[in-house]
Amino acid sequence: VEAASQVTPYDVRDLDGYAYQDQRMGKLFADSSTRALLHIPANVTWGEHADVVKQHLQDDIMRSQKPAVERLLEAGVQVLLYQGQFDWKDGVVSNEAWIRSMNWTGAVGYLQANRSFWRRAADGRLAGYWRGHRNLHQVVVLGAGHMVPMNQPESAVDLLRRFLGILQRQALV
Repeated sequence: VEAASQVTPYDVRDLDGYAYQDQRMGKLFADSSTRALLHIPANVTWGEHADVVKQHLQDDIMRSQKPAVERLLEAGVQVLLYQGQFDWKDGVVSNEAWIRSMNWTGAVGYLQANRSFWRRAADGRLAGYWRGHRNLHQVVVLGAGHMVPMNQPESAVDLLRRFLGILQRQALV
């Protein structure tokens, strides 16, 4: 699709791809305070091990994690699945399809749960839609592609604060 249409699968609005992401990450990880906070050795630079990392992750590409998520849910672990509205690669429709097919004791309740509007606490702006039941939460983040924290940083922080219980989820309407 990308070759034929020039649309990146990470964000259907973007014809330029995410190359600028590497530049931003390089700048972040070159910053002395970031390096100190993350204990990054002085002799390591951003991206120098990308090929090795890619090689080690190769076996996980296109492998379903549904059985692992089902085990987490049955164990009572809180699970947050979020997708950007404009993510074509791992978007809303494909995620909702595999979520609907999961086998776990809360599945019926989750499928009956309503999707709620989610407004950011800081400014009341509509940030997306939240559906949750028991320990499974799925969120659609408006105005974002695959890289939600990069596309909608304020919404990403609000999302995590709500999921972690720092902000009340009851603020969802």
